[in-house]
Amino acid sequence: MRHTIINGSYRNLGAALLAPVFALLAACSGGSSGPGPTPPDTTPPAIVSSTPASAATNVAPIVDVKVTLSETLDVATVNCTNVRLTWKNSYGSDAWPGTASFDAGTNVLTFHPQRPLYSGTSYTLTLANLKDPSGNAMSSTAITFKTHLDRYNRL
Repeated sequence: MRHTIINGSYRNLGAALLAPVFALLAACSGGSSGPGPTPPDTTPPAIVSSTPASAATNVAPIVDVKVTLSETLDVATVNCTNVRLTWKNSYGSDAWPGTASFDAGTNVLTFHPQRPLYSGTSYTLTLANLKDPSGNAMSSTAITFKTHLDRYNRL
């Protein structure tokens, strides 16, 4: 093996000359330039879980409705038109006031009611027209639940 002195220290000349060659061969091996382009995202977001769970009963009237999704959402689609809480009354159903938000770090969508929910009442959280950043639309989904009946304090 041949050694040479470079800047006052011994170096293996063969290794010094072959290192760039090996790096070039590794980059060009097989004639490809790597794993190739990432395929486009065609999977729409889906519900992983919700709190309260769909069809839950005896839900506390002071509750944020949280939905964990399979992937992040385009926050421009998270609004009170696409995320609606409605309640059933003797005339049909009405929208319940509140705000919708999305935490991209946890993929959790939250509907925060502006006031406590009515006791012993059925509610439906409807998710519609929600999209991921690639534009894949989530199927319209409804999560229903019923608050517990408080006979002494009908909110």
